[in-house]
Amino acid sequence: LVQRFNRALNTMSHGLVMLGPDGRVVVANAEAAHLMSLKSPDALLGRSIHGLLMRGVAGGMLAPKDCRYIEAQLTRALR
Repeated sequence: LVQRFNRALNTMSHGLVMLGPDGRVVVANAEAAHLMSLKSPDALLGRSIHGLLMRGVAGGMLAPKDCRYIEAQLTRALR
């Protein structure tokens, strides 16, 4: 079951990041790592919402002015 989950997760065409209740990455797939210019999904594990958003800004995927709003919305959703 775990192998099938990992295969499905890492062959998705979309980047996927799942956050734990503490707002840190607990699951990430290969496409998410690629979008964030990282070599492995494991490099995303444990990162905070803020860290992810800053990585998105650095990669040109997100405007700095949008970060506070997105971070607030995600943090509220996790509560």
